Amino acid sequence: MELRQEIRETIRIEMQQMQSTLQFYSDKFDDYEVKMKSYDIRVKMLENQYNDLINQNKNLKVQHGALEQRITVLEQAQLANQLEICGIAEEENENLTDITSKICDTFKLNPDNIIKAYRKKSFNKKNSKKPQPAAIVIGLREGNRDQLPLRTPIRPAGTLVNRVITKYISVSHSHPTLLICYGNPNLFSKRLAYINMCGVKMAIF
Repeated sequence: MELRQEIRETIRIEMQQMQSTLQFYSDKFDDYEVKMKSYDIRVKMLENQYNDLINQNKNLKVQHGALEQRITVLEQAQLANQLEICGIAEEENENLTDITSKICDTFKLNPDNIIKAYRKKSFNKKNSKKPQPAAIVIGLREGNRDQLPLRTPIRPAGTLVNRVITKYISVSHSHPTLLICYGNPNLFSKRLAYINMCGVKMAIF
């Protein structure tokens, strides 16, 4: 009897230990399951955030492209109302107002339609044997540039512009900014090469 009782007690104790062990692992499994569900929720949130960022990036690219196009249109619109005049001699303390007035007389332009006028920085190399005068840029009110002819006739010898006798005037509408060259067109090969080097398309005079 005592032996049976001892065996039963031993089995009971082992069963209790096994139940405790099983309960422990069951609790651990439940904890892991809760954590896995939490991880799944976080992963889904991160996936949603990632997708949102992708969509935002696409929208930003579209907006960026639209802004670039808008800037291009504005730049072209600004250039479309400008004249770039090459070949007018540059003098110290020159009066651009007087030069502009003579240009208006030459091309029959109304001075009131001129918004601004300035001489560009010279692109001549140092110690150049034949330095070319920097171009003069004239900004016109919208629509006034189109009044100029596509190509003007050769001016008679003796036409005076800023104390330079001009024998040739060429007008090119192919450039975003209307280019006008005074003098012999062969003198502007460096000017054309410089502009083409900058990637600007223009007609050959």
